[in-house]
Amino acid sequence: MRKKYQKSNFFKRHILENYKTYIICFIIFIMGILFGVTLVNSMTETNKEIIHNDIINVITLLKDETYEISTNNILKKSLTKNLILVLIIWILGLSFFGKYFLSIMLFILGVNFGYSISCITTSLEFKSAIIFIASNVFLHNLIFLPSIFFLILQGIIDNNYHKIYSNRKYIYFKFTCTCIIVLLLLINSSFVETYVTTGFLKSASKYF
Repeated sequence: MRKKYQKSNFFKRHILENYKTYIICFIIFIMGILFGVTLVNSMTETNKEIIHNDIINVITLLKDETYEISTNNILKKSLTKNLILVLIIWILGLSFFGKYFLSIMLFILGVNFGYSISCITTSLEFKSAIIFIASNVFLHNLIFLPSIFFLILQGIIDNNYHKIYSNRKYIYFKFTCTCIIVLLLLINSSFVETYVTTGFLKSASKYF
């Protein structure tokens, strides 16, 4: 009970001390999503048609019973992407002006998410779009988005701390440990994306 109470106090204190950063990061992420949606809405009809055709081609492939998804390639690409992403965040979190670049990364993360969702919703009918998002976007992003958001947030917070406190080695060590923990979560996200999401997407393709 005492340990739980101490952990609860730690998280409460952490949020209270950094609530402004939490709010700012959340606003940046939402702005990125809105910007991504705006990008799709402002596209020409020709570009929208290209995106529509790309999504339809993917669905057509998924409906083909002879088509096999290359899980090895998906897993390799996903793991590589997540490793590079954590490495970049780790470097920026330890850099003097890193928090500004981390804020840009958070914005881009929101743009990518908003752009992807908007492309799907504008290309498919409502029912098909919901099924496609639920099967192709939702599952692994339940792990990916909160993990990356938290890591970028922590990077910005620690970036502020190591300019204030003299014990920078502790801040560096703490952030490095956070990066390792998040990387482990993202590895799980990669496996979910590769084996759960793809299987779910293949099964759900008949409802598109």
